[in-house]
Amino acid sequence: MYSDGHEVDGSWVLRVYVTDLQVERSLRVKGELHIGGVMLRLVEDLDIAMDWSDHALWWPARNHWLTRTRSTLDQCGVAADALLHFTPMHKILRVQLPDMRCLDCRVDFSVKTFNAVINLCKELGIRHPEELSLCKPLEPTHLKYNLKDLPAKKKIESHNNDHWTSPDTNTFISVTQNTKGSNSSLDQSSPFMCAPVTLNNKNHSTPIGSPIPMQVNLQAGVPQPRYNMNGSSSSVEDDIDAALTDLQVSLEGNTINNGPSDITQVPELCDYLRVFKPKRFTLKAYKRYWFTCRDLHLKLYKSREEFAQKSNNSNAPVYTINLRGCEVTPDVNLSQGRYGIRLEVPSADGMTEMWIRCDTERQYAKWMAACRLAAKGRSLADSSYESEVESITAFLQLQRPAQAPAINPNSLNIIPEDYVAPRFAKKLRGKVVQRILEAHANVKDLPLVDAKLNYIKAWQSLPEYGISLFVVRFTGKNKDELLGIANNRLMRMDLHSGDHLKTWRYNTMKAWNVNWEVKHMMIQFEEGNIIFECQSADCKVVHEFIGGYIFLSMRSKEASQTLNEDMFHKLTGGWV
Repeated sequence: MYSDGHEVDGSWVLRVYVTDLQVERSLRVKGELHIGGVMLRLVEDLDIAMDWSDHALWWPARNHWLTRTRSTLDQCGVAADALLHFTPMHKILRVQLPDMRCLDCRVDFSVKTFNAVINLCKELGIRHPEELSLCKPLEPTHLKYNLKDLPAKKKIESHNNDHWTSPDTNTFISVTQNTKGSNSSLDQSSPFMCAPVTLNNKNHSTPIGSPIPMQVNLQAGVPQPRYNMNGSSSSVEDDIDAALTDLQVSLEGNTINNGPSDITQVPELCDYLRVFKPKRFTLKAYKRYWFTCRDLHLKLYKSREEFAQKSNNSNAPVYTINLRGCEVTPDVNLSQGRYGIRLEVPSADGMTEMWIRCDTERQYAKWMAACRLAAKGRSLADSSYESEVESITAFLQLQRPAQAPAINPNSLNIIPEDYVAPRFAKKLRGKVVQRILEAHANVKDLPLVDAKLNYIKAWQSLPEYGISLFVVRFTGKNKDELLGIANNRLMRMDLHSGDHLKTWRYNTMKAWNVNWEVKHMMIQFEEGNIIFECQSADCKVVHEFIGGYIFLSMRSKEASQTLNEDMFHKLTGGWV
């Protein structure tokens, strides 16, 4: 076929930019040409003897790798207006590990982020890669903006004699931040090349063979306490899993109590404690009651004698609290001798607060362990109760200051700002260095591994451990609230005070889905449905957090278990 004296054969010009050489080539191709043929013709046109086996075609406008070499250009949707990049699939990435070491690792950018993490963990010898993710470090400017207020980055394109300058191949989508940096984790279901990773310098040209000057953190994507080191069991296991675990331990002969067990007698914890129910415009007046904890229930009697006569109907408990589903928070100050437990009990009107005050450290450890296990649906008969008590006691001992620091404060040049936040440094002033040395005296004689384990235990014992916060707006409400996502529950919290308003457990969740058009998320629970819009991050981030925790809770304890990648992407990726 001819037109204006020229033969029309259906071919067109395809532009391909070679990142290693920083040159652009124009190839006349047809839509029926396959991807492998395009790369072959490009290499022949370059006529440079080098190893091109790790190179592939990347489509920046679509954030898509053309790795199916047998697919044609028409099948991939590539037209004459497309600009493709011929670039290596493996690049050098600077990764900061959880122990703060920085390594230059060779990472495959052509696979999904989840698969890139799996390959990286396999290379580094790290187990359970599904618990880790790559997180972009937050910059101070990111914390000043919300998701909708973050200014979009301007696209920088420079031309040099009609040739493209090598762009930053890791900033293809805008960076969004949320309340506590939860949105800095990279999208697990997207190609790693699309990950919002920012270069540390402003230079958009990368010399051949040099490491890509960017840094990401390999961190716990969804912290899973099943593998924690303090001996406490996972909080995502339900009653059936707990019973099966106890049965397995007893059959293996590894029970804590080697004596004959009496299954007819239910363990019960009893003691005198003080309690206070906070109300508006009232003083903190603690009242003394006789507390009993049995079968996930906390009962308060006026005296021990009244409890002994509980068979009489007139001697009913003053309060009866179902501890299952409660929020248990420590309120401890060793210097003031305060050993308190803060309970937030679910009720029809939200969460009802109750503060419990213990007299001694040992008493606090017993009751705190009982409340924590009961909140997870486990009684005092659980085999992990004693280990939980020991863990709490060890954590208190770690906080207790030493009698005298082993080092003279004047002999060291200690900068308090390197150890504590500025607001605490201003509050304590000259006492900060002394407190640092007192804390150091508790761990100075420990081996390096034990010191790290103690640090992890202390970190896991913090009240806000493992909780990611998002600013959301529930349907029918005209103000923003906080949504806290933990490994076993969702928490509705006040935006200003951080108080818990409502708690939903994952074991009461029926389903969750996202309306991708309006970015609304609906979660179905046994007690009703909730619908909200995430203000501080994309709703897909919340979807990934919930799906990731559900995926971790579905794992078995078999060491030979293979990772079900399809199930992971089904739970976290959504259907866009």
